[in-house]
Amino acid sequence: AKYVKALRKLCEDFGFLLIFDEVQTGMGRTGKLFASESFDVVPDVLCLGKAVGGGFPLAIIASTKEIMGKWDTGAHGTTFGGHPVACAAGLAQLELIGRSDFLDSVRRKGEAFRHHLVALKERYPEIGDVRGLGLMNAMELVKEKKRPDPDKARFIQTYLQQKKILVLTCGPFKNVIRFIPPLNVEDGLLEVVLTAVEEAIKESHREMMPT
Repeated sequence: AKYVKALRKLCEDFGFLLIFDEVQTGMGRTGKLFASESFDVVPDVLCLGKAVGGGFPLAIIASTKEIMGKWDTGAHGTTFGGHPVACAAGLAQLELIGRSDFLDSVRRKGEAFRHHLVALKERYPEIGDVRGLGLMNAMELVKEKKRPDPDKARFIQTYLQQKKILVLTCGPFKNVIRFIPPLNVEDGLLEVVLTAVEEAIKESHREMMPT
């Protein structure tokens, strides 16, 4: 939070626009409608996509009337921009996600999921870190001396894929596994994922040579 607030002040001091790309983090993913709310910072420009359309192709660039008014007429447009069906889907999506009980559910599930990942971290030293907000979480895999372990991350990813659980690796060293389930995921499915993650770690002990 300190970093984001410092960035906000830096932009204000030098007259820069603070732009938040919330294509992945927005629309309730972090337990708030927008991730920026978790840091108590308001950006000058907000970019949204993917979840904002509820499955329909839709993206949004939101800002103040003053900033958006600086576009020349027709300078910012697309052939299918503002499609009525996509916009209707977006409004319905916003109405659903904007409900406090829905966001409460996302936060509750995310906290429970991270709690179990932290418990795994305490048992398995190859889990170097667990972090996240809402239902956007990550597990970092490391070797001795906290060196990144992309091979272990790839092994776990492949194991989970064989169990029909899709996850991505990320980070500059590809040693981080991120978990981004549907926001309406059932608690039981999250438990299945956690069980499979522990199975994958145990299997890696048998299949991978120590490094």
